[in-house]
Order: sequence, then C-alpha cells, then structure tokens
Amino acid sequence: YKIKEYYYIANPNIYDVYITNSTADTLAKDSIVKKVQLLKILDMPKFTKIFPYSPYFSWSLDYFGTLIIPRKGDVVTLDAKSIYFYKDIIEKYEHNTLNIENDTNFIINGISCKQYKFKYNYYFVLDDNRDLSKDSRFWGFLPETHIIGKATFILFNLDTESSKFLKRID
Repeated sequence: YKIKEYYYIANPNIYDVYITNSTADTLAKDSIVKKVQLLKILDMPKFTKIFPYSPYFSWSLDYFGTLIIPRKGDVVTLDAKSIYFYKDIIEKYEHNTLNIENDTNFIINGISCKQYKFKYNYYFVLDDNRDLSKDSRFWGFLPETHIIGKATFILFNLDTESSKFLKRID
C-alpha cells in the first residue's frame, strides 16, 4: 500500500496513517483489515494551527521557526509581528489590558507602549511524541505560575555516566 509512516494508537492492532481516499478504499477491501475509519483534517491555513497563529509566520510541525522564550525582567520591542508571540502573555497571564491600533500602536493599561517588560518566567514545552502531541507549538508559552509539579525520578535514561545521572534532578 506504500504506507511510509504510521503510528500505534491504542495497541499493535490500531494505527493512525496518512493516506489518500483511494488507498483507504483499497485497504478496506483487504481481508486482514477489520476497519478503516477516515478522520477529517480541517483544511485551514497553516498559521491558524501553529503558534503564534499569524499570517507572518508560515511555521509547521516540521519547521518551527526561531523565537525568544521570555524570562522575568526581559524586555521585548512590540511590533506587528512580535505581538503575536506575546499578546496572550500580556493579557491572560500578566493580567494587563491590551489594545492594538493599526498593528503599530500598543496600549497597555491605558499607556501607549513600544516595549514590554515581563513579570514572570515562561517555558516552551515539547512532547516526546512530536507528530501526535499538542504542546507549545499549538498553545504557546507556559507560564511558570502554571507549573504545579516537580520531577522526582527519571524513568528511563540513556546516559551511561552514573555521576551525571544523579545530578539531573535537584
């Protein structure tokens, strides 16, 4: 069937594959296949799916561009492009009112601003299952104030130097 890429979903008998409708029809007729279920992928512009949800950035899961992850005290210049990265931080996480006029004038808490200074630390979180995950590539930065746990042990480690292994968790 020329299927080059597939993923186990629940067990070794259920797969998620990207194929054409005609390949799905052929596959469904095969006697060893129990069921073929087509999942509709919405046909939306790339920028609506991937953070920062902007027509200025044509990023994808395979190509995610360069960005600056803000730390407490960092200052960024606000412009028509950068606001897409930091709008949610300014409004949702740092509880400011933000009005944008003509993509060039940024009014934060009633004051016209060209720059913004961050109040908190932020993280960019990636899942280890790149193609089937919803991580920061979809929902953006994670505020430090939203982290509620701490790793206490490492389940699997490829590092063979035991001296480094124990220093990884503090």
